Amino acid sequence: MNRHLIRIPAFFLVLLSSDSVLSGYNPNQEDAYVSVLISEAGDQGFGGMLGVAEVLRNRSWRLSGFCGLRRRDLDDYLDRTPRSVFRLARRAIGQARRGSNTVSGATHFENVEDFGIPVWAKDKKVVARIGNHTFFR
Repeated sequence: MNRHLIRIPAFFLVLLSSDSVLSGYNPNQEDAYVSVLISEAGDQGFGGMLGVAEVLRNRSWRLSGFCGLRRRDLDDYLDRTPRSVFRLARRAIGQARRGSNTVSGATHFENVEDFGIPVWAKDKKVVARIGNHTFFR
């Protein structure tokens, strides 16, 4: 069997292994990630924020589609939020980046008690429930 080896310079290996390239995580957007967690699950404790952080990670850290970021009073809401909640949100982001999997690979979530089962969820499987959020994959 004839095998062909490709030499890859170490510089490219570092780029390929960086978290931002593989997962979409951008450290310059961590404040936005924190805002997502607090606006979506800030009242749900660490477990709720971790679940949302994992969904954010499972969506390659893309910020689109998170309703909490569209709150009219988002800045005021964040200003009223205790600093301890910000610390929990940052901790949840760190844990999600390290590979936690409390929501079994979920890519979506909803508060079905308040808003019902959304149309987009009809073809998805319920994989976890944390606080008032139901997580789907």
